[in-house]
Amino acid sequence: MKKNKISWTGKSYGGYWGTLSFALLLRVGILPAYVLLVFVSAFFVVFRREACRGGILYLKRRFKNTGCIFFKIYKLVFSFGMSILDKISFFSGSGKIFCSDYCDSEIKNLLSEGRGLIVCTAHIGGWQIAGAQLSKYNRPVYVMGADMEDEKVSKAAAVGGASKKLEIKGDFSEPADILSAYAALKRGEITAMHIDRYAGGRFAEVNFLGGRAKVPIAAYVLAAKSGAPLLQVACIRERAFKYAIFHFKAVKIPRLRGQELEKACIAAAQTSMDNISEVLARHPYQWFNFYDFWGE
Repeated sequence: MKKNKISWTGKSYGGYWGTLSFALLLRVGILPAYVLLVFVSAFFVVFRREACRGGILYLKRRFKNTGCIFFKIYKLVFSFGMSILDKISFFSGSGKIFCSDYCDSEIKNLLSEGRGLIVCTAHIGGWQIAGAQLSKYNRPVYVMGADMEDEKVSKAAAVGGASKKLEIKGDFSEPADILSAYAALKRGEITAMHIDRYAGGRFAEVNFLGGRAKVPIAAYVLAAKSGAPLLQVACIRERAFKYAIFHFKAVKIPRLRGQELEKACIAAAQTSMDNISEVLARHPYQWFNFYDFWGE
């Protein structure tokens, strides 16, 4: 378990005016926004190639024979744009985006143990839609993450009627964040965080799509220290307007120390990334980490 510097910015490439344009168009309807997205995606692929570089690196690893990379990166960028539009539409309460949640019974069972619950996801599909579902369990949700978006861009998204259902409360950059998350779990509450995008602090190097990648291990350390179970979930777009949330097998990491804890966390991180690889095998165009994930 090591420490390293951040390798991504967390800011939207569309900026204020791009986000505002889509948000206003969504007030007319999601289909007109999709039509505009056809041209916006082409613009990014042709004129903002640096913004697409991380996606190209992923596609070359995901597909052994990439063929014409232009069409694949266009498909990935368009899919990403759809996820943003769907998110804004979903949070606006438009009723145009539907989501089936297949995690309900498992989450209720784990919460009934009284140890709290760590819910982990990755930047694939409709991850923000999945996060919004946690509010239905009548438990406070402590969200950990790095919110680096410009305030003006966030306000532009709100024009479309979108609002954050869950507030980010910490990013593990301060010891107090860890203590707060630990205390929340001890109260039987839910802590939610991402396990794919490294944003500084302790990490492990794991195998992912034929290379070595740095991933955060805060979730696994927290699970070991608190005794809370960890549940990895994924929210995937099955077709236009329709998402599904499913889960993998819950993980319980024993209270270990030193090298034994490190080994357990690395093993858990590897399993989580293997699960993500499994999802991407079926849904290759729903991976939304547009930076050099492998540090090449």
